[in-house]
Amino acid sequence: MLTSRQIASPNFVYATFDGDGSAFNLTGPPGSAEIEEFYEAWFADRGLPLVPTAFDGRSDYQAFADNGVASGGLFTGADDIKTEEEAALFGGIVGEALDQNYHTALDNYDNLNFTAFELMTKAIASSVAEYATSVESLPAGNNTVLTRRGANKPLKRRSTDLRKEVKGHHVRWIM
Repeated sequence: MLTSRQIASPNFVYATFDGDGSAFNLTGPPGSAEIEEFYEAWFADRGLPLVPTAFDGRSDYQAFADNGVASGGLFTGADDIKTEEEAALFGGIVGEALDQNYHTALDNYDNLNFTAFELMTKAIASSVAEYATSVESLPAGNNTVLTRRGANKPLKRRSTDLRKEVKGHHVRWIM
């Protein structure tokens, strides 16, 4: 699961989820470290700084992670306060929120940082292109998930192993 949270914060940082747990001791499911490594390499290849952000479940990826699906992505900031170290890397205002508009009525198009938005969009597109053609670089994760099929029925196991067929330019996922 590739996810992105706030990719155009006004007082931004460039961050990727700490899938291997090396910075925050919170890891994602198998494959999450490889997604983090993909983004680290992408930014390094361009000579750009990148910092880790905690894999803390504050986003839509949590349901996927809870079910063993490799997860990772990018983030420019929310209500976290910019540090001196971050300002040295990315510019911006020390002591202010990365996105002072986060979850307010001012959280709209007029308050985006388009430099951050463009860079993050390119990185995201690169990862989508990478993983749309092959997930071979990701280790196998949990291949069964408990799901409830009805209110009074017991939990049943179903496979989450996805296979794809590529025909021309079309990709079809088979479950």
